[in-house]
Amino acid sequence: RLFQWKKTGLLLIHLGLIFLMAGGGLSQMVTTESMMRVEEGGSANFSESFRDMELAIIEHPSSPSNTSRSLIRFYGSALAPNAILTHSDLPFDISVDQYFDNSHTLAFNENNGIPAASTQGVGRFLQLKPLPTFRTPDSVNMPAAIISINHNNQSNGSWLVSRQLRGMQTINVDNRRFSIALRPIHYFYNYTIKLHDFSHDVYLGTNTPKNFSSLVTVTNPITGEQRDQKIYMNHPLRYEGTTFFQASYANQNTVSIFQVVTNPGWLIPYISSLLVGLGLLLHFIIRFIQFRRKAS
Repeated sequence: RLFQWKKTGLLLIHLGLIFLMAGGGLSQMVTTESMMRVEEGGSANFSESFRDMELAIIEHPSSPSNTSRSLIRFYGSALAPNAILTHSDLPFDISVDQYFDNSHTLAFNENNGIPAASTQGVGRFLQLKPLPTFRTPDSVNMPAAIISINHNNQSNGSWLVSRQLRGMQTINVDNRRFSIALRPIHYFYNYTIKLHDFSHDVYLGTNTPKNFSSLVTVTNPITGEQRDQKIYMNHPLRYEGTTFFQASYANQNTVSIFQVVTNPGWLIPYISSLLVGLGLLLHFIIRFIQFRRKAS
């Protein structure tokens, strides 16, 4: 018989191991890793994906008294070549004419035979050169796309959007003003992280890093909570299911870069370990009782 009291410990051990393996697969599917950059004295309420991109469109307020801005995002398979992007809040459609996983933009040069990247926006002054896609983890691709804005069944020209371009471009349709950009996917949070001070210490007389640390304040307007914490190696900030690790720095130690990990299944390994530990303890107790009985 499988379910016997003397096998309870073994069953708990196997259940814990199964739970651990299943949790590992689930975590790999649902865990998101991203990056947050915060300048000293500044705040941030979003992080950016390392590789996945989104086409973001922001409609600006029609009057100074209206401060609300709507954000529309397309990502994933929606950015495939020849795709048509529509949304009920947009007075136009977007055609993805071309999409490049990696590319390089350069200033327009009429002598090299490469046409301008687009007929509208900053792409009129740039040329786009496709590049092979990088596959190594430490390499960064620069995706780009050529898109067309279609309004009332007519094209309003083509636009170049690229990760390499800084800022957003403005599009005016039906007396409404929109900003558009191809950028890493943004993960927004209900709280902000303010960086007060970033410290980069090295060992005396060397350039070997000794310590990276960031003094931050987490402000949650929903709960009214304000929490100060120092983030440094092996001491991340954990807040509302998201973990912020000290990863790097930039701009001569004035910008702190955090690796942000959101794992809804973070509790599974602890439960698995508890089940395995309880099973081992129970199995030992049962075997000890059996041994005492035989000895007596």
